[in-house]
Amino acid sequence: MSDSADDQRYELRFSVQRAGAQFSAAVQLPVEMAAAVTNAPGEDPAQTQVCADQWFIQELVQERGGSLVIGELVDGQLRLSVRGYDSGDEETMHIVWGRGEPVLVSSTGKAVALAELPTVPLPTSAQAGMPPGMKTLECALQEPGNAHFLTLRVGAQGRLQGLSYTAATPGGNCAVDADREDGATTWRDAADATTITWPDGRTDEPDSASSLRVTREGDGYALNMAHLLPGSFCGQSAQTAGFIDLMPGSGRCTVQERESEPGND
Repeated sequence: MSDSADDQRYELRFSVQRAGAQFSAAVQLPVEMAAAVTNAPGEDPAQTQVCADQWFIQELVQERGGSLVIGELVDGQLRLSVRGYDSGDEETMHIVWGRGEPVLVSSTGKAVALAELPTVPLPTSAQAGMPPGMKTLECALQEPGNAHFLTLRVGAQGRLQGLSYTAATPGGNCAVDADREDGATTWRDAADATTITWPDGRTDEPDSASSLRVTREGDGYALNMAHLLPGSFCGQSAQTAGFIDLMPGSGRCTVQERESEPGND
């Protein structure tokens, strides 16, 4: 699960590899739900369950009750839903397989099929604070063991307002998020490009901070991510892509890795 720098957008993404095929889907969570989650840092994998190689369930534990983000493989697609449940102070919940589907069972003996739990309303772009005229552009590249997902938020005349990037690689996962209003990143605009800088560099080395350059190329966007510090955005030995091209309408990212990259000046 990743969040934005200003903690106003929370996204949970499933990336599933099965029989040589890779499926991915993401859901945006309501801010109040994400803020109430009590999962300990690094606990997410332990809270994820797989049932019958068809259901993928992430539990988001809260003080009383919680939510389940459920991914189900249906007709070659990974469909996501979010359902809520209530519990008492000393009551624990766990998921078992029963009745031919996942079932939520409490320590008091109550059992209910996940499909019977109430659905949690999810925010639309307007509810999430998307200004009028703003639109999102998305692309993905999914290969066995390696996946990249990019979302750009652009306003009038295609001006970049924010971006979200996640990667799932053999070395681990990466998440990069920035918004003009996040108060953490610095944005510098040129005629056809925007450079974003993060406050993660050394104070005695002015050019050591992470930076990313987004260039308009016709209707498309080209991202130079070669100057992001992996330790600020990635776990374990993972690294972000070096370059990504997004062409609206194609849905597929072009990802490039180079040994020598130009600067982000």
